[in-house]
Amino acid sequence: MTSLGEQIKNRREELSITQQQLADKLYITRQTISRWENNQTVPNLDTLVILSDLLNLSLDRLLREDEQVVVNKMSTDIRLKQRYQRWLIISGLLLLLISGLLGLLSWGRSRQDGTIDRFNPFLPYKYGYAVLPKRTPTKIQQEVSTDTQGNIIN
Repeated sequence: MTSLGEQIKNRREELSITQQQLADKLYITRQTISRWENNQTVPNLDTLVILSDLLNLSLDRLLREDEQVVVNKMSTDIRLKQRYQRWLIISGLLLLLISGLLGLLSWGRSRQDGTIDRFNPFLPYKYGYAVLPKRTPTKIQQEVSTDTQGNIIN
């Protein structure tokens, strides 16, 4: 069984195409073709379809003769891309949420809105105090009550 890289190299040599010519048709670099032929990397699925058309090889033959190595590599790449995409969406939403919260706090501060300012963690707290005198003067008022005849009531 021949590997994917060997199949690409053998078919390219049968068709008398240089690595540079094949790379130009695929819009990639010559070094990428070399890495494929040396089994260091594998082409992605889109490029593999175009490559099979250019080299007149069936995809079935390209993929099955390599004992599932290429298929496993591609499925791993797809899973990693999906994980990266999920992470990117979550981090984007989190960034949007934080930006919205900071915008709301800034807007509340500029409008001097006490309801929003109450929850703004960036506003400094100001504590004040008053010093009471050591002795507070008190006035004692004495009231005198009298009844209807003018007698003092205690």
